Amino acid sequence: MECTIGVESIDQTIEKVKRNNGQVLMPKTAIPYVGYIAKFLDTEGNLICAMQYDNSAG
Repeated sequence: MECTIGVESIDQTIEKVKRNNGQVLMPKTAIPYVGYIAKFLDTEGNLICAMQYDNSAG
């Protein structure tokens, strides 16, 4: 199971994950006409996905 959280800025979220010792598993990736997604492991090893909705992505 993947937990996906909607965020205002995927770029800011990636930077916050890095600053707090999380691990980026999948960098910012465009999903055409939907938005941008990235996947992380938190410091306890939990998989978390962040999604920035943007219909101009692609």
